[in-house]
Formats: sequence, structure tokens, C-alpha cells
Amino acid sequence: MTAAETTFYGFLSAWLGPPDLDLTRDICEGPVLDDLSHAVAELGLDAAVAEPALADLREWGLALHKRDRRAALDELEVEYSRLFLGPGLAIVPPYESVMLDGEPDSRFGPLWGPSTLAVRQAYRDAEFIELPGSEPPDYLPTELEFMGMLASEACAIPNEGPRQLMEKFAAQHLGRWAPKVAEAVLTNSDHPVYRSVAKLLTLASK
Repeated sequence: MTAAETTFYGFLSAWLGPPDLDLTRDICEGPVLDDLSHAVAELGLDAAVAEPALADLREWGLALHKRDRRAALDELEVEYSRLFLGPGLAIVPPYESVMLDGEPDSRFGPLWGPSTLAVRQAYRDAEFIELPGSEPPDYLPTELEFMGMLASEACAIPNEGPRQLMEKFAAQHLGRWAPKVAEAVLTNSDHPVYRSVAKLLTLASK
């Protein structure tokens, strides 16, 4: 099951980061969706949620055979920027601290809030090397990659350590805010890719 989890979290991590031509190629030409479908089935994730999401991703990938790939990527980049970057305050800030650490009378919390520091400590406890770049540790794709890394370790290490770390991280971090991100994307986006990814994200910490 852990290999399936690695595939599942890896897909979400890739598609909730900035889009690129490699991602469009994978959906259009590669076995990515087959692997993802097998992972979803092996994990026993809610078919009523997962199957329509996978079907929409396949339909979008098939349509790319009749479209200019660069134009499709431009659409993804515009929608990604609108949702996750701004201009101004993003509709869906992809940071745990921003989504969770706000005061009762404020919509969002700060970057590098208490949640950020707690996530960084969780990585250090697991000896996880954070992704290079300028993003804070509680960036959503990084948290998802961390879960995939733990799942991969659980495949290789015959003890309960990585599994316990996954359960703890899901309970204390990812499971507390990934559903909020998914809900916000579904409320604010009509793009089939981001709606599909958001639906799968709702299953990521269940």
C-alpha cells in the first residue's frame, strides 16, 4: 500500500506546484494516470470522489492531442497564478500557517507563523531535507512530498516508524488544512484539472 501512497502523494505534490510542460506531457502521453488510478484503487479511496476526478483528467489529457500544448500550459499557468499567487492576496494561499494561524477576526494568518515552525520541526525529526528554493516549509507541495517520502520509507523499512510519522503528520498538519485548500479551489475554479486535483486532495489525509 505504501508504494500506492507514494504515487498518490507525488501526483498531488507535482500538480499543486507551478505547472510546466512536463506535467502536461505526462497527462497526455505517459502512464501517470494509469499509475494514479491503480494507486487510488489499491488505497481504497472513495470511488465516488476519485473516479470522476480521474475521468476528467483523462478527458483533459485526451483533448491535448488536438490542442497546442503551449496554449494549454498557458491556461494552467493563468489559473494557477489566479488561485495560488495573486495578484494581491491569493484566493487559496498554499501555506499551512496562512490557512490556519489567523486570528479569529481575520481570514488568513501570516507567512512563517507557528504552523510553519512546527512543520519544519516535523521534517527535522524525520530527517527530511526540505526542497531547495524560497518556499517556507509549510508549502503544500512540500508537505505532500514529505508524506510521499515517508510512504516510500515505509516500503523500505520493516518497522512502524515511517507509518507512525505519516499518521502523526496527517493528524497534526496536512489533515487540518488540505480539506480547506480543496474546498477553496472547488469554490473558486472551473478548470477541470484544478477541480480534479482538489477532489483528490480531499482524500489525501483520510
